[in-house]
Parts: sequence; C-alpha cells; structure tokens
Amino acid sequence: MQYAFDFGEREDIGATCGPRAVGPAPQDSDTYFLALRPDGEAIRRIVNETMPWISRKFGVIESATKPANLHVSVLGVAQSASYSAALIARVCEGTQRLHCAPFVIDFDRLMSFRGRRRKTAVVLTTRRAPQPLCDLRNDLRARLAGIGVGAPRGFTPHVTLGYSEMRIAETPVAPVGWGATAIYFIHSFHGQARHEVLATIPLDG
Repeated sequence: MQYAFDFGEREDIGATCGPRAVGPAPQDSDTYFLALRPDGEAIRRIVNETMPWISRKFGVIESATKPANLHVSVLGVAQSASYSAALIARVCEGTQRLHCAPFVIDFDRLMSFRGRRRKTAVVLTTRRAPQPLCDLRNDLRARLAGIGVGAPRGFTPHVTLGYSEMRIAETPVAPVGWGATAIYFIHSFHGQARHEVLATIPLDG
C-alpha cells in the first residue's frame, strides 16, 4: 500500500503504533528512522520565506528536499533491503509510553555540512539542542538497544533543505520552529525521494 504526500496534506498511517499492512520489499537499501516533522506553518515558512531568501543570498539549492519530506532525524533505526514487519513491530513496542511532553524546537542557523562529495547537505540548525529533544533521543536509544539500534553520542539537530555544490558558512536566519507533539517512525525509499510514515508516537508526557 503506497501513500502520497503533498505539501499541506500529509497522510500519516494511523495515530499510534498499531498493526499495519506490509508492502513489497524495496529493491535497494532503504532507511528507517525516528524523526520530528515540521507542522504546516513551519513548512510554509521554509518554502515561501527561507528558501527564496537562500536563493537570493547564495543561489538556488540544486536538489531541494520535497516539502513533505522535511524532518529532523532523531535516531536511525535500520538500513535494509527488506520491508520488515518484525522490525516495525519491535520499534512500535519499544516506543510505547514515551516519557516526554511536547516541546518547542527552533532553527536559526543555516550552513552546509562538510563532506567530500560534490554536493553536500544544506541545513537549518540551531546553536543548542533543546534538552527535551536530547532526553528523548537518549530514551529512544536505551529502549531500542535490544534490537541493535546504536547512535553516535554527538547530535546536531537539523532540517536538511537539500543538497548543493554551494558551501555555506554558518549564517543566522530568521527563526523557524514548531511545537513537537509526536515522533514519527519513517521509511525512506532509496533513490525515490519518498517517505512513508509507519507510525506516529505521541509525546504526551
């Protein structure tokens, strides 16, 4: 079962980590991760204000992220060529009853991540990660350690706006933020610029 995501109308699969239909296995190594997603107003500001400002000041980001795919990665879960119902079930089980209340996250810096590839990520980031986000990430790491989920201790919250040959030094931008009320378990299809939300886990304290 495939779900299309359009700007302003994102169709999530359910409101909780319940059972779901499992589709055919992808052909390449797909990515599964837990993430925050901007709300509609934050997406609107990124698309209509931040991106045009970047174009005027630095140039056009050649490979821009689709609005519906904008997110803040919190924890990588797996890279797999198989569409695993068992993996989904274990992540859903491990993320039940999260001890995290909703919190606000803001991004007020623009920069390019360093890399050896011709195109590198252009991101919105912040000087300091919100403590509730750091605590949430640590909680998720502990909960999912039993299924082999690991992560470097360093963590730079960011929203990838796209990939470009431009190299942008850290630059202040008009803040973009939203209230995080849920974390999403996402399947990113390799080479397709397409995300599918497998589960929505509310942050209700």
